[in-house]
Amino acid sequence: MLVPLLATVMRIAGGPAANISYLLIAGFALLGRKQAIQALALSWLFSMLNPALAPDVSAASIGRYLVIFAAAISVSWRDVVSGAGFAIKRLSLTNAVSRCVDAGSLITV
Repeated sequence: MLVPLLATVMRIAGGPAANISYLLIAGFALLGRKQAIQALALSWLFSMLNPALAPDVSAASIGRYLVIFAAAISVSWRDVVSGAGFAIKRLSLTNAVSRCVDAGSLITV
């Protein structure tokens, strides 16, 4: 809970600290699935903050994409490590036809 709070304070402070807040939540997203979701929510919050409360950040668009990328890597890595991921198999016309023929179905054109 310390990292999201620190990142929020840094974002509201403005200046270079606001740019670093995006890096902080991107690193936070790499800690787990729950943290990845929290980081995405924080990124959304940082984008929607009122400019009167927290001034615009020069690297905000890059920071948002960095958070999204870190969250995607975090979730994907955990799926691969745990074995819960899905396998992408090569699909070809001959494989599809042979599967249909093996199953006993008729292919009509």
